[in-house]
Amino acid sequence: MGNRPFESCIPEGVYSCNPYNSPRFSNVWELQEVPGRSKILIHTANYSADVQGCIGIGSNLAPGGWWVTQSRKAMQQLRELLPPEFDLTITHYVPEYP
Repeated sequence: MGNRPFESCIPEGVYSCNPYNSPRFSNVWELQEVPGRSKILIHTANYSADVQGCIGIGSNLAPGGWWVTQSRKAMQQLRELLPPEFDLTITHYVPEYP
């Protein structure tokens, strides 16, 4: 979809992720140097309405829909597993819906 903010996916590539804090999103990560985008965060989000171009974290795909469950638990697990700064590879993948 032409890398349009709020409408298309993050372009494929490798992005540095750095710690990010704001009043709304604390202790999350921000992808650096995403072409044509800004403030692309990795944060808790269960529904597509919870993200506007960001990456929402969850534990499982919810039955019967395109949303995830246990977002806060999954985010805490990532905080325990990942270093403060890391690289993230974005590739195009469309999961099969059961």
